[in-house]
Amino acid sequence: MSGRVMLLRSEVDSSHCHVVSIPDPVDEKEAVGRVKALLAQVQAENPDFSWEQDVAPLLAANGFAPLPQVLGPVWDSPAA
Repeated sequence: MSGRVMLLRSEVDSSHCHVVSIPDPVDEKEAVGRVKALLAQVQAENPDFSWEQDVAPLLAANGFAPLPQVLGPVWDSPAA
């Protein structure tokens, strides 16, 4: 498994965030582009898509393995 991960954020609800591994040797810019394309594909094929039935399996089939994660507390970083 790759040591690099990507956080997929939800604009609607922070509890719908997911973490996937980035496959080697895909660089970060390419990974973002691939995942964006896969998400667009899912949304176009099924407007009522779900993470469990549609998104996670497609990402995993393309090397972006979903990883278990815990949503931690919100924190404020000090102003720079």
